[in-house]
Amino acid sequence: MKRTKILLSGILILLLATAGTALAQTTLGRIVGTVRDQAGAVVPGATVHLANEGTGQQIQTTTSNQEGVFLFQQLSAGSYVVKIETNGFKTASFTEVKVEPGRDFVQPRPFQ
Repeated sequence: MKRTKILLSGILILLLATAGTALAQTTLGRIVGTVRDQAGAVVPGATVHLANEGTGQQIQTTTSNQEGVFLFQQLSAGSYVVKIETNGFKTASFTEVKVEPGRDFVQPRPFQ
């Protein structure tokens, strides 16, 4: 019984140690943002488009959730354009959004 607990503990430690290594070696990144108006209030339900900046190719489209958050996952390293649209606001475009392997790009600017 004691040997089983030690073995399971050893396996758990090994899994936890290798999980960080696996994440560090990924070739993909993410873009995370919160759609906010100029007053800082979140904007749920905004349509967010992602395109490759070099080719103009549309990659993904998503909608901001109830907290105004949007997420694009498993993106190849490169430069992207994020375009945000919703009723009552001007369309906002953010260029040169750089994705790096194993990192999150956090969209910091407010929506108008």
